[in-house]
Amino acid sequence: MAVTEKAGVPQITSTSTSPAITQKGNKWIFRTAATDAIQAENIVKIAINTLGKRRLAVINVSTDYGRDGTKVLLAICNKMGISPVAVESFTQGDKDFSSQLLKIKEQNPDTLIIWSMYEEAALIAKQVAQMGLKIQLMGGGGLTNSKYVELGGPVTYGTIMCQTYHPSSKDPVIAGFTERFQKKFGRLPDPNAAQSYDAIQIVIAALEKAGAKDRSKIRDAIAATHDFKGVTGNIRFDNTGDAPRDMMIIQIGDGKYELYK
Repeated sequence: MAVTEKAGVPQITSTSTSPAITQKGNKWIFRTAATDAIQAENIVKIAINTLGKRRLAVINVSTDYGRDGTKVLLAICNKMGISPVAVESFTQGDKDFSSQLLKIKEQNPDTLIIWSMYEEAALIAKQVAQMGLKIQLMGGGGLTNSKYVELGGPVTYGTIMCQTYHPSSKDPVIAGFTERFQKKFGRLPDPNAAQSYDAIQIVIAALEKAGAKDRSKIRDAIAATHDFKGVTGNIRFDNTGDAPRDMMIIQIGDGKYELYK
């Protein structure tokens, strides 16, 4: 970011999710990935509005990723008139979460939102099951990785999260992209591939509008992106370079990530 800003070159990140990236006043940075803040907001809304849950508990890793996501979770809960019944944290690399989970269990929650990467999340899911805690598991982008299921096994089934893309969508734009990607690479695309594809398409549209010589005009054309029908949803950039949008609800079925029904 520092290099492209100094050079006056527009940059689009398709995988970085930290909210801090677009909060530095850099007018040359844009993002097609959903920020941790967007994911956290969607998770709370899904829990309350879609699933009808009211007794939410949160457990997060004590890193910038975990803390920032939890701040948004708590702010959105407050905005929606719900206070989490428990909020616990742990250190990255921990293996035993019994102390935190016992405190959570005492509050009789109906939902546990895990804000961490997949390694610890898989262990948490296992220990939740070992405690006999029957609860809806939810989480952010750190759980949308096949390693979460691989490491956690059947106890991860039923976990709900949100993403910008899922290959089983029947939307013509999404289905067409999925088919072309699979034909070319011999595998299904993941959200990072979809977000990268949208980034390239946005750049192409900006080049067609502004021409390829003036970087400032290209930057302004990207910034003016509005109601762009991408494979990760309708994209428009706000004044920070982020692209707030609705997300798909994903649930782990029998070992597979599926669209929530």
